[in-house]
Amino acid sequence: MPSITLTPSACTGGTGGWINLYYHSTDNSAHYPRQLIFTFPANATLGGAGINITGITLHAYVRNSASAVKQLRFGCKTGTGAAPTAWAQVNGANVLDGAFTAVGHGNGSYIYRYVARALSGAALERFAAHMQARFAAGQALYLGVVQPEDSKSIQVNTALGNWAIDVTYELLGNVPSANVNTATLGSTAIKTTLNKVISGSSTTIRYKIGSTTLATYNIGTGATHTYTVPTSAGSNFPNSKTATLTIEAETFVGSASYGTVSTSVTLNLPGDAAPTATCTLSRTWVSGVASGAQIAAYVQQKSGINFSLNGSAKYGASIASYRLTIENKTYTRTGNGSIAHSPIAGSGAIAYSYTVTDSRGLAHTYTSSLTVLAWHAPQIANFAVERVTSANESAIDGTYARVTVQATASTLPVDGAQKNSLTYYVRYRQTGASAWTNGDTTTVTGGISVNRSFMLQKSGANVGTFDDLTGYDFQLVISDIYASSTASSSMPTKTIVQHVRKPNGSMGFGGKATGTSSTPQYDFYGPINARNGIIGGTRYSTGEVDTGNNWVDGKRIYSRMIAITTPATLNAATTFNLDMGGMDTAWVDASASFLEYSDSGFINHPGYMAADGGRQFMVQLQREANALYVASDGAGTGYV
Repeated sequence: MPSITLTPSACTGGTGGWINLYYHSTDNSAHYPRQLIFTFPANATLGGAGINITGITLHAYVRNSASAVKQLRFGCKTGTGAAPTAWAQVNGANVLDGAFTAVGHGNGSYIYRYVARALSGAALERFAAHMQARFAAGQALYLGVVQPEDSKSIQVNTALGNWAIDVTYELLGNVPSANVNTATLGSTAIKTTLNKVISGSSTTIRYKIGSTTLATYNIGTGATHTYTVPTSAGSNFPNSKTATLTIEAETFVGSASYGTVSTSVTLNLPGDAAPTATCTLSRTWVSGVASGAQIAAYVQQKSGINFSLNGSAKYGASIASYRLTIENKTYTRTGNGSIAHSPIAGSGAIAYSYTVTDSRGLAHTYTSSLTVLAWHAPQIANFAVERVTSANESAIDGTYARVTVQATASTLPVDGAQKNSLTYYVRYRQTGASAWTNGDTTTVTGGISVNRSFMLQKSGANVGTFDDLTGYDFQLVISDIYASSTASSSMPTKTIVQHVRKPNGSMGFGGKATGTSSTPQYDFYGPINARNGIIGGTRYSTGEVDTGNNWVDGKRIYSRMIAITTPATLNAATTFNLDMGGMDTAWVDASASFLEYSDSGFINHPGYMAADGGRQFMVQLQREANALYVASDGAGTGYV
């Protein structure tokens, strides 16, 4: 086998003469070295491809006059400034030989010894690997020399020629090199060119990922070969985004193999290597939703959604996981399968996204949305109950009940058709009782809202058994296809003294206040006895005065004072013109009270026959806006 002798170009301890080399922990003067470091320049041959170092022998020149034998130890350093205990490493292990005896005892006379230390085993492998790596990179090799025994020293001669390294090696065969450092699966053509170390030889080229051989080609005496790694090769690194393609060239002379030399190329995945996935949605329903209410739409709070996820990984990878995000919640699962989300809290357009990840960590994210119909339980705006008569007239002692209901349900349109519906009933019980009695159920036809008043019925007949001296509780139960809402009211006994409607200040005396306008209204459920008069109730004016009252047909009632000073004709009928021309609307009808002035003051005669102090008066209103007055006796001093 060929060999090369390497000679150092420098030494940290000088380049000639004898010096003492001390143990690295011995405290001595600074001019005594504790280690020597020799610099060996890079050797292109040993750093080239196709070289297999088979032997390394380290040389030294030492002497000893002491009675004790002396030792040395060799290793490789990372530089000339490395500490005595610091060594270069290969695969985490120090590039270091064992301690050995360099020279025997001299017993007072110097013994000189040329040392030849042949490496073997792990020490050889590490020295060779470190040497080739340094030389291949064009870097120097630093050989460290120490005396390994505590409290001892050895004399060494630092002349550079004494510290050579003999290296034996073999040529492994034709050396391959690739035209690229990286290649993409399925697209990059890799051209391998052989440096023909052995002329006339033939070559077999193998393309490998790890221990798996992708393809083998015998190219004979040829010097090049081109190969594109197929995409199927991705199955050999399913958990990594890259792989190392090893190109081996085995050289043959005849049938004899002269060894294998290799080179490598980094394999990358194509740009579309991320996985893909499909998502199929299906509707679910919360517990308790009847089959008839499971409409063809997603409904807020009542529907859920199931995401069926099916992905495809590429180039030999596998589907690892999914991550789904919807309504600020995140769900995960391993591999293909389903993820459920229930119930759906929002309405309108509900966005969601899901990410599929393969075994290499590559991911693909999809986003979409679904439409959800807004829903809430039926809303009751008004529920009231009052006592009425059988004729449905308000009465504090009524034994029937009039119910007012105002409520709506959510609209749930599907393909233009309303899928929600509304039903309601009123149940009642005597105050303090535990059992309810249900009234008739009503279904809203063609709509989802109700605003009506009606007499409470059971079995189609008005319920008239509400005792007027007993209070009753009422409850409205209104339902759509998903849920029910309730509201409560009560009907007191007839002993109501006063009731106030707080929103507008209306008041009821002897019954409920019924006024709902912005101004207050006062309801009296019996005769009014104004014992001291009514302030502002009677107003006298010669001009038109709006009394604030209406006729039964809704027309306003006006009043005015007409003073007639003509004396009445005694014992005869006298007609007085009432002069209605001051009214700004056509006169429809009139009624009046007459005040007659007499010796005792004004006397009120409300338009009918009356007797006063032996005198008789009769006043009659006529359609022609006249008044007929008859005084039976007297001195004729009365005025109308």
